[in-house]
Amino acid sequence: MRSSSGDTCEDSEDHSLLPRLGVQSQLRTNRSCLVCLGVSLVAAVSLIFLRSLSEEHLRSLVPVAQRVRVVEELYTFGTPGSAKDLLSDRTREDGCFRGLRVYMRSARPGWGDVDVPVYDPVAWITQQFSYRHARMRFLELPELNLYQHSISPCSAPIEDPPSDTFWWIEGHSSYEAALKHHLQATDQELPQDLKATTSQLNDLQKAYLMSHFTFVIYDPQMATVHADAIQWGWTLVGYAESLPGEPRVSNSIVTFHDHAALFQHPRSLECVLAFEGSDREDVSDWVYDVEIATVDFCGFTNVHRGFKEKLMAMLESDDFDQAIRVRLPYCSKLIAAGHSMGGSQAELFSACANRHLKENEEAALRDQQLVKFETKKPTALKPYLSEQVPGIFLRNRLSNLCLDAVGLLDPAEVKSLQAGLCHDQRQVRQHWKVEDGRVISELAGLCLTVQESEHEDATVIQTPCQSEADGRVARNQSWQLTAQGFLLSRSTDADRCLNTNMKLYRCPYSDQVWDLSADGHLVNRLSGLCLDVAGAASVQGTSLQVQNCRAGHDSFTSQRWQVADGQVRSLGSDLCLAVRTSQQGLLQLIMAACSQEVQWELLPLGFLQHRPTGMCVNVDGSPGQDAGTSVDLAPCELKEIETPGLWKLTPEGFLLNKGSDWLQVNKCISSAEPGSQDASSVSLELCEFQSAQSWDLRSTLRSTLGSQKCVALSEDNGLKLQTCDKSLKQQWRFSGQWIRNQQTGDCLTAKEADLSLSPCDASVAQQWEQLDLRKTTEL
Repeated sequence: MRSSSGDTCEDSEDHSLLPRLGVQSQLRTNRSCLVCLGVSLVAAVSLIFLRSLSEEHLRSLVPVAQRVRVVEELYTFGTPGSAKDLLSDRTREDGCFRGLRVYMRSARPGWGDVDVPVYDPVAWITQQFSYRHARMRFLELPELNLYQHSISPCSAPIEDPPSDTFWWIEGHSSYEAALKHHLQATDQELPQDLKATTSQLNDLQKAYLMSHFTFVIYDPQMATVHADAIQWGWTLVGYAESLPGEPRVSNSIVTFHDHAALFQHPRSLECVLAFEGSDREDVSDWVYDVEIATVDFCGFTNVHRGFKEKLMAMLESDDFDQAIRVRLPYCSKLIAAGHSMGGSQAELFSACANRHLKENEEAALRDQQLVKFETKKPTALKPYLSEQVPGIFLRNRLSNLCLDAVGLLDPAEVKSLQAGLCHDQRQVRQHWKVEDGRVISELAGLCLTVQESEHEDATVIQTPCQSEADGRVARNQSWQLTAQGFLLSRSTDADRCLNTNMKLYRCPYSDQVWDLSADGHLVNRLSGLCLDVAGAASVQGTSLQVQNCRAGHDSFTSQRWQVADGQVRSLGSDLCLAVRTSQQGLLQLIMAACSQEVQWELLPLGFLQHRPTGMCVNVDGSPGQDAGTSVDLAPCELKEIETPGLWKLTPEGFLLNKGSDWLQVNKCISSAEPGSQDASSVSLELCEFQSAQSWDLRSTLRSTLGSQKCVALSEDNGLKLQTCDKSLKQQWRFSGQWIRNQQTGDCLTAKEADLSLSPCDASVAQQWEQLDLRKTTEL
């Protein structure tokens, strides 16, 4: 009787097909049995292995060719882990997201003069609760060494970065500046100078670009983000707010106040979707940071609840739907990025978008519906703050003010309606001419003037232009826009420059430039002070300062130096200049035993550079010019100086701020409005590159900017801007010069800047004329 296939292998072959020779037949049978046994063992081991795999891993074995990749790259900065299970890119065989995870590292003095590393605590805080980072390459970015920036291969160990007890919270906001300093120290071009596509950038350049996008969206004013993107060679094409009137879920204790922005490169048509991180002024961010309970999201289990809720609040908002989601299909590729909790949202968004789900995973598919989209032909999208459709301006005949959508350009304000100075007049308030040493307002013909003051921080105003008796420009109206971008006042012999608060301050020339005199003094070129040992030059560990230069033997012990063979050696002792990490994380200059290795180089421009770190000898202060000021290391100012008071005169005449204060950068100097109580005042305001006064009048009163909000009646019959829904409260009828609401039958009435609805009476306060003021300005 022949055994079945499930029986022993002795009868596994058909003997009628075997040779009649007994020995050969037996050998064939034995070999067959061995093969059968081997196959059975392989099958058994494979079965055990497959059973040992989690369902999560088995899903990842679906052929990559069947998957659609939505997010091509992911960049996160100082991001806490967002899930206890490993998030990976299911569209790639190695499971690794392309892009970078970046976290900051500094140092503090430890035992035995050995520094110990400290890390951005936000990057490791959720590891204490077993949350992990997404699977991707990572960059540990040192604050104190600008040459160390090697990238680790794709992995997601829970201990990267390791936790510490220092709580170096300052590092959490240092990413953009640190990446910039690393690029400059290694003499690499900056992305904002290149205006290049991401494919033309290396890893460090791309990380710097992405960090900038993730930090600029903290700015509460959309118009500033719009202007900034242009400076970097990109276009802001979408901007969304998560601002529900009520908490999104019943057990929430605060409402959300978050932003997301979509940037597009005009040549490559690639897009960057940046999520705002934890804002110190947004209570909801901190509440949801500590919501560490786990939930399901997009088929993933054990996801950080607070991070998921934040992401869902954005994805389910009307703004995201109308301002970003509808534009995503037209991107040639999509990069997701975020800082802090924004990085966690970018991780969850990317993991969900690139995940392959089955039809029976209904809850997960509902989540994925919010992030996936069908790609279309890549298209150059319009700037978000530009007319999406042609519009007209409406000017009131009584006040000569124009209908203005408050809050469209500044999301921090409530979106409402008022009458304001018409755009052409607003724009001319910010137009200036710099000629013959004067800065002249195009609106009033007045000159920027230094108001006489005994204090250093004299206020700058505008007054009628004047001349001295000899015909020269009045001294308090004399200015120079320097090559560095300083607006330098010639009102006194001391160099004083215009700051963002419209006051004068010491011009922030670099305090890092030194001259080595013939007798060995290292003289600071800005202050004229000398590098000096603050104590006994022969004692190791003594710190350094700048002091009044001394001559003769008195200077020999503490102010005379030899710069040779990579050392800065004191001529008054056998010690050399060295570096020590302070308790505050600064690199202090001290006296120490001379090293055999090259430590210092006096560069041709006068910068004294520490070769091991790439940093330069720096005098404390902005700038440091006082005797007795300590000296340390700081990023070299070879290429530019970091200060708020930097200005650029655009071809249109805008005096645009280009300084280091991210709350003031890309704003413009504005003269006072006509008729204001203080006609002499000047201020720094949002640049009038575009207007929120353009309207589409086809049955609705609809803004032409961005996601095109509609004017509607509020619950108390006031006026507000909201998502268009074709309701009767948003319907308006234009009869002659009157604007009538279809729900109430009342007419739009202006009383100076205030608007209201009142019974139609044909008064001039209810008459509006249509104007074409669509002149826009591009940087």
